[in-house]
Amino acid sequence: MRSLRHMKLYSQVAGNRMYRRRVEERITLQVKASVQEKKNEQEFLEALIKELEEKYRIELRKKAILKNQCDQAYLRGVSAISQEALKMSQTTLQDFYTGMKMPSYDGKNIYN
Repeated sequence: MRSLRHMKLYSQVAGNRMYRRRVEERITLQVKASVQEKKNEQEFLEALIKELEEKYRIELRKKAILKNQCDQAYLRGVSAISQEALKMSQTTLQDFYTGMKMPSYDGKNIYN
């Protein structure tokens, strides 16, 4: 009877150890798989971030170039308008003075 009780106790302890070992192995495998999955996801996201940062830098360069081109076009337009206004004012004044007869002073009509 006593040996049967010891045998039963031994089998329970051994069964518990085997069960514990199997559970630990299963948990270890699940943790390793989960860690590997998260590492892969992290690498993918880091690569995606680098790619988007590069695209952002390219867009900033394009934006700066476009802004410079717009500023140059604006300044060319302002310059052209200014030159045209200057030409118009010069021709208008010349036309005005050519059509106008300036009075001549002979010294007698100063006070009139």
